Amino acid sequence: MRDLASRLGQKRLSVSVKDPRRLRLVYDLLRELGLAGTIDVSESGIEIPCEVLNSTNRAIVFACWLALQVENCTEAYVGLDLGSKNIGLALVTGGTVAYTGLLSSLRTVLSVVKELSKVGIKPLVKIGASGQLSVLASEVASELTRHGFQVELVSEDEARIQVILGDFSKLRKVSPHEIDALKIALKPSRKLSL
Repeated sequence: MRDLASRLGQKRLSVSVKDPRRLRLVYDLLRELGLAGTIDVSESGIEIPCEVLNSTNRAIVFACWLALQVENCTEAYVGLDLGSKNIGLALVTGGTVAYTGLLSSLRTVLSVVKELSKVGIKPLVKIGASGQLSVLASEVASELTRHGFQVELVSEDEARIQVILGDFSKLRKVSPHEIDALKIALKPSRKLSL
């Protein structure tokens, strides 16, 4: 499992934008994600869909879209670790950790998942369910399912996969919620009843 910057170091990617006025936005996103210098922006590159650059959560959607270009797939695991104040988010595509971060609301979770879907990404949402937050996890799962997304509840006790932080934590400090979300995303699939 590699982080996006490491994967882009191994496999060079070239992207383009239809509207040259959006170039600054692309460079700003690359800097924000710690990917400046790892991607070529040229007229002959893979065109970044307008939906990616127009999304509300554009850094998250852009990172996942880039990872899917590197991995040449369309599916992403979305790991969610529900906390009392923050929600840990991890996006994993193929063998790449595309993004980890903290979200502040369930509304943002739904927005991110919808935006991933709008740009052609098939999200499989895995929600950590244990203890006092298992009722909330079931409610979130029901809401996402109602919107047509594939959802799994993952027992956090079973998601105690050892994660070696190595590559993807060197750019910034990674919170415990992000690490737990990554463990949840990486948990082998096994459906629990909602």
